Amino acid sequence: MRFGTFHLMTQYAGATSGQIVAETLAEAELAERLGFGRVWLTEHHASDHGICSAPAVFAAAVAARTQKIGLGFAVNVAPLHHPLRLAEELAMVDQLSGGRVVAGFGPGYSPYEFARYGVDIGERHTRHNEVVEVVLKAWTGERFDYAGEHFHFEDAQALPAPAQPLPVAITASSIAGAHHAARAGHRLLTLGGSDEVREIVAAYAAEMRRSGHDAALIEDNLARVGVLKHVYMAESDEEAQAAIRAPTEMLLRRLDALTTEDGAGTGAVFEEGLAAEMENYLSTRFIAGSTKTVRAEIAALADAGCGEVLCWFRWGAMEHAEAVASMRRFGAVLPKAG
Repeated sequence: MRFGTFHLMTQYAGATSGQIVAETLAEAELAERLGFGRVWLTEHHASDHGICSAPAVFAAAVAARTQKIGLGFAVNVAPLHHPLRLAEELAMVDQLSGGRVVAGFGPGYSPYEFARYGVDIGERHTRHNEVVEVVLKAWTGERFDYAGEHFHFEDAQALPAPAQPLPVAITASSIAGAHHAARAGHRLLTLGGSDEVREIVAAYAAEMRRSGHDAALIEDNLARVGVLKHVYMAESDEEAQAAIRAPTEMLLRRLDALTTEDGAGTGAVFEEGLAAEMENYLSTRFIAGSTKTVRAEIAALADAGCGEVLCWFRWGAMEHAEAVASMRRFGAVLPKAG
């Protein structure tokens, strides 16, 4: 089992952008010292839900402050990017880091963010597929033509080339999404409880085999299926459960705001369903508790087919010091691999 850290970079009331940036850099450096295999960054726009609007820029800063920890993108929101520019940015980070990048792509989900960029969210899947296709062509270093629904290029080229054949991971929370990633031979990133993970991974594995991929690629990809989980370690289960509720409610409110184009959220509809949504989220998206409980939940994930846990230690208005304490507890008792 592999373990990485995941960073959303929420800017909560009373915190400045500079504070969140500096603290997240410190958390990434600590992740390397504690032996985590990868730092995973995500992308959000025009919202204090997450201020990492340029994950490649932030990844370059992490690369400069570390020596060996991997740099993962979970994910670049492909439909909001020009594919040639995205290919060049990720390749540059790979060069700067000496070949430490895993390039992650996803179609996005937020009407609010798509509206800020003037992109039709109804086109997100077709745009996502085309952006990934163009990026992969660009990384060959060769000149190429491309004719799609959204992008057309003649004699295109992107430089620099990556330092390595860049691994690509695709987010999927449905069977259809897992099948798409499998057919392309990409790695899989997903989320949910152990039962959901088991179903997604089984579908992904079956489609990888049906697609006729090389056995070594199938084995490697299955060993690297990533699952995003909030992680909170404490002296007892009761302490952990008490600590996670307030930041989780804040997170759910921020997520609701992203579901409408104006950022106002669903109002009374959200409030009416908040209690049930909170319990569902806590039961499926968390690894939280004492060492014994965390070990058991990690084992259940491994049995479901998870190869790497993307450990989300800080969310909502959780303070840096509290997240660091949880990271240190986790790092002290669990094995890591790169």
